[in-house]
Amino acid sequence: MRADPGGPARVWPASRLHECFERLVDRQPSAPAVVSDHGTLSFTDLDQEANALAHALLAHGVMAEAPVGVLADRSGALPMAFLAILKAGGAYVPMGADLPPQRLANMATQAGMRWLIVLDNLDPPAELLAVLAANAGTPEPAILRPEELDRVGRPHPCHRPGKSGSPTDLAAILFTSGSTGRPKGVLLQHDSCLNMGYGHIDAQHITRDDRVLLAAAPGFIMGFRELCLPLLAGAALVPVSRAMLDDTAGLLAAMSRHCVTIALFTPSYLRLLQGAVPAGLRCLLTAGECPNPDDARTYARKLDYWNIQGATEVCGTICMSRVDPNSGPLPSGRPFSNTSVYLLDASGQEVPPGAVGEIHVVGVGVARGYLNEPELTADRFVETAYGRAYRSNDMGRWNADGQLESLGRADDLVKVSGQSVSLGEIEQTLSRH
Repeated sequence: MRADPGGPARVWPASRLHECFERLVDRQPSAPAVVSDHGTLSFTDLDQEANALAHALLAHGVMAEAPVGVLADRSGALPMAFLAILKAGGAYVPMGADLPPQRLANMATQAGMRWLIVLDNLDPPAELLAVLAANAGTPEPAILRPEELDRVGRPHPCHRPGKSGSPTDLAAILFTSGSTGRPKGVLLQHDSCLNMGYGHIDAQHITRDDRVLLAAAPGFIMGFRELCLPLLAGAALVPVSRAMLDDTAGLLAAMSRHCVTIALFTPSYLRLLQGAVPAGLRCLLTAGECPNPDDARTYARKLDYWNIQGATEVCGTICMSRVDPNSGPLPSGRPFSNTSVYLLDASGQEVPPGAVGEIHVVGVGVARGYLNEPELTADRFVETAYGRAYRSNDMGRWNADGQLESLGRADDLVKVSGQSVSLGEIEQTLSRH
């Protein structure tokens, strides 16, 4: 019997992400939006801070779909910077502060980036500043530090800019790990981001009463998923620092202290928690690599545990499954909302039931393509009999329960702590030592 390739069909608002957030602000102005040891920011506070920064971006000449970088660690100011860029009509480009300077400069070069928001008093590396200045054609690059907006004593306006646009506008450019060569920028539209956010809100029943941990690196898809879900659900974000992630006891205490109800981790990080569940946590999601079955079953007995198979090229989630603590091998699960998965052979034909094929993903989450990479885009985003698809290079088959089982790569990539690495690169590195 052939498995149904389609996930749940859902209708989401025909809007842009920040517009959906603004409607929540109007409905729940005093609800907490960001909660940390430094205090609580309400939805109104967050909206007004983002509006002020958006006006500053517009005053600096940011135009529709212009890439705006955000240099940050795991920061409580990240939601404000993200929303400000969208409100100004730009495209969010997260740039993790722990990335090598040359990688940051490479990202700015590829994107033609001219504007950079810097959070938490970080110092941008000289290599990045040089690229920004060259792109802008000015001696000094346009650096915006939100805490300095009112330094001249002239407050920026806090009303919403009201820039017009479409759900198909570019919302974000997320760069892949670059383990197989130069990092690739993936172009994600607002409608893709809404599908990712609302799809998880629907599946995991996320409400305004939830608090979502903001713990992943901002430049990768898991961190982007963490950022979007609360802003669309009316829930609160609880940011934690990289230092706290290195102190698992401190992390668990902070999660309990701030009543975190939902957390996303890679399975390799989850293992460090050794089965501990902080008070209040109700839902756990893992992504980025195959879960350890013992860890997965341990947590599935204690809370609502979901595993995700995804890719940046489809705005995060392809399939997901609620882990059954009594099950055998863990499948990738059923296709995500408004997403279909087809297993095709080398000629583009669907394989017979139970056979192995390459995973092709069709749906609203599929990205526009790669930034300034037309040949690679044509190779990985292909026309099929089922519509435009992302050709994943992952192999899979449908099991008897209609769930997708991932069977590894068609190439030589493996996942290490959620990052793709080529076996050839590993071999070459080892040979040098």
